[in-house]
Amino acid sequence: MTGSTVLLRLNLHFGRFARDATGVILVGTCADDAVALAGVSREPYFTPLVDLLSVWFGWGSYLVVVSIGLAGLALLRRDQEDNFFLGILSPSNSFFS
Repeated sequence: MTGSTVLLRLNLHFGRFARDATGVILVGTCADDAVALAGVSREPYFTPLVDLLSVWFGWGSYLVVVSIGLAGLALLRRDQEDNFFLGILSPSNSFFS
């Protein structure tokens, strides 16, 4: 078997599980980071990440956290017929093009 055949078989076998697990991890990280950015919690695990986001992005760190959450939700909703997030983003994409 070639390398691409092995990757295809892995995707067919574990693809949906991997997407769901990644989506749940991203949504959970978004929730924890949002709580830490709001100053409600000072968990030692998220404090360095939140400090780094605040230094790099300033107020944009909230947008980064929301983007992480939307990416997680998009992974969880990937197999559904209508793509909710493309419907939201398409007006802004047409505005900037």
